[in-house]
Amino acid sequence: MEKQAEKTNLRALTPYAKGVSFDVAFQLVKERGVRIISNREADRILVETDVWKSVREAFPIWTGTMTAYAEPGKTLGSTVEYTDSESKLTWVLDVPSGFRKLTNSILVAEYPHYEFERKGDRIIVHPESGKLTVVENFPTVNGVYAYDENTRIPINQKMECDSGNKHRHLWRLDKRVGPVARGNVNIGCDYGRRDVGLYGRPSDRLGVVGEVQEAQEVAQKLAKLQLAEGMAADATPELKRLAETTKPEAIEKLSELIRALTGQTQ
Repeated sequence: MEKQAEKTNLRALTPYAKGVSFDVAFQLVKERGVRIISNREADRILVETDVWKSVREAFPIWTGTMTAYAEPGKTLGSTVEYTDSESKLTWVLDVPSGFRKLTNSILVAEYPHYEFERKGDRIIVHPESGKLTVVENFPTVNGVYAYDENTRIPINQKMECDSGNKHRHLWRLDKRVGPVARGNVNIGCDYGRRDVGLYGRPSDRLGVVGEVQEAQEVAQKLAKLQLAEGMAADATPELKRLAETTKPEAIEKLSELIRALTGQTQ
């Protein structure tokens, strides 16, 4: 399949080598005012384009797609709970009444349309009103499947691995509340890029990819420049005092640092 070429505003906010748990990733994107990409967006850039190569250092990544599913064959019930075996924290999502009798279904909320709060050893996920959706016919076992077009989450329609762009590889647990993870790009083919990770612990350390708007990126660079200029101005009196007590070569090195920070040239 020919890959699409396109301009992108995606940035590797956290490389996988310095990966973070999902709660840290969530706080990171909120503080920076960027949008963590969804499973659907991650799926598209991993399978249909070569955009992922520009942020390769971030993969595997957390996506902003929060999910909850119950045991195979059981109804979703009033709540879905999942305990992270590493952190020992239990992630909880209260199920709206209209979804409680559904079986073999997965609930989906997309960033930024949910929050979560910690109460003791429980983390409660709070989707915005009307922003929680459901994907029915969710597979009960791991395997190769077709996918729901809106979310790119696998659905229970078996596929072959040579079915072009139509198949995805599902990895699930018995039950779980947590975000979708994507992008094992180091396998050497596109197999890992088709993996849909619905089995990882939220405490696992993964990378983060966010979408940064051009105007926002310019504003961030301007803010850094203004900060550097302010630091340079504040340092002027100190340089005068240093001139009286410091060797000339040391002063020159400090001056070079200030010029580099402010973008000045000699």
